[in-house]
Amino acid sequence: MVVPLTIWIPSLSGIKLNVDDSFNLTQGSAGCVFRNNEGCWIVGFSASIDVQSSFEAKTTALIMGPKMALQMRLSQLTVATDSKKLATLLSDSSAFVCSTDESNCLLY
Repeated sequence: MVVPLTIWIPSLSGIKLNVDDSFNLTQGSAGCVFRNNEGCWIVGFSASIDVQSSFEAKTTALIMGPKMALQMRLSQLTVATDSKKLATLLSDSSAFVCSTDESNCLLY
């Protein structure tokens, strides 16, 4: 099930993670932005990555973001993406798993 786009209203202590990508035929990049429950920027990053498609770049961003959240001990995470394909894959609760020791995040 894909949830229609709406305005995000966070919980009192929630964190929103926006993931995005950039891709052309020769290079890609992945980026993430974390915001608190008032919409204020907490931290963000972008990275050049070796990928073959925009979807692969966005998937890489989705893996990098939660790993960073684990390292920073950010909890109550809401993840936002503009990729319908990725959101559809993630609508299955078993599609994305991060290990508790922060070593691996897998997208099935």
